[in-house]
Amino acid sequence: MKAKLISGILCLIIGIGLLICGFYGKQRMGEARRQIASTQPPKTIIPKNPLTDRITKDVTKSVKEKYYRQVDEYELPVMLCFVGGGIFTVLGIVLVALSRKK
Repeated sequence: MKAKLISGILCLIIGIGLLICGFYGKQRMGEARRQIASTQPPKTIIPKNPLTDRITKDVTKSVKEKYYRQVDEYELPVMLCFVGGGIFTVLGIVLVALSRKK
């Protein structure tokens, strides 16, 4: 009985820890996306120049896409933290419930 209780509590701690890591990662990814979206294109030497404004816009767009791809690399690990955290939490609750005396 003690082994089930100890393993249940351990699963609960791991599950809650993984959920906290998932929420933290999701918050950091959102913060990074907002920071990328808020960046301004560099100022050109000649303001309102149709040629340089278009080039600057294209360069800025491609640079932002590169950074969005780098942020998206962390989407799978964050999702796995949520899934693993949920599984460990439910397993921990079940083990603690089964270890109680009847």
